[in-house]
Amino acid sequence: MRELIIKLLEYSDIKDLVEDNVRWALENRDMLNKEVFPSRPLGIVLEVIITRGYWRLWPKYYLIEKLKSYGVSMPSDELIINYDNLNLILKALRSLYEERKGKFWKETLESVSAFIEGLKRAKSLRNWISKLYDLTSKGGGWKNHEYFKGIKGLGIKGIELLLRDMGYFDRVPIDIHERRFLLRTGIALIYGSSSGDPATPEFYSEALRAYCEENLRGLEILGIPLNKSPGIIDWAIWYFTCEKESEDCKAICSSKPRCEICPLKNMCNYAKLRNVFKNG
Repeated sequence: MRELIIKLLEYSDIKDLVEDNVRWALENRDMLNKEVFPSRPLGIVLEVIITRGYWRLWPKYYLIEKLKSYGVSMPSDELIINYDNLNLILKALRSLYEERKGKFWKETLESVSAFIEGLKRAKSLRNWISKLYDLTSKGGGWKNHEYFKGIKGLGIKGIELLLRDMGYFDRVPIDIHERRFLLRTGIALIYGSSSGDPATPEFYSEALRAYCEENLRGLEILGIPLNKSPGIIDWAIWYFTCEKESEDCKAICSSKPRCEICPLKNMCNYAKLRNVFKNG
């Protein structure tokens, strides 16, 4: 099954897109090592909390527009914030809650307030991120830690996404796109735990880890071994399967799979079975 990912990375510009993402994540990790509260990684953490792991993007845009009304200069689609301006984030969220009411804005304000308090205790964003990685790697217990207590809506996918984007490439932010791919190609069936629950993201992330470890030894991207980096392979799968989230989405193994043009069809269980049933 090694050829499956090799072919995937060769399709269109997927390898270039993945390499761009890897460089971006490595830059984030480098910023964490050089600065106490680097602006871009700080903004990424806030985005993950505010959008509930990018489940809802609209709160980020409301917040950015509110911050711009306070004279804060930033891109229209990326939250980049200095540590000294965190109070402005709280001011903007209070204003949005007063204007729009609702449980969502109340919980968002409380979560960001809790994050800022946790950040003060951690004394650096790197310490905050490292502790999150350590605790979640051990199987839980992070929610009641003093750095994270009170942060709502930060689920498994959001944590995995955040850590992967900070250069922890062993973490895998599974969503519906990756689930479809891993099921259709057979990776989930072959490498998923026999005692695991296919209804959980952990089932698929563990399957992808096991697949990478067994099949991708000797393969690298930018010098990073892929057998130890399922989070990098996750990027490749995402670009291959996503539909509208990015202009770079290929929408091949999507909700409406285009098996007829898929470069993996001769290696994919779903495509083979579909062809059998189609031809009787």
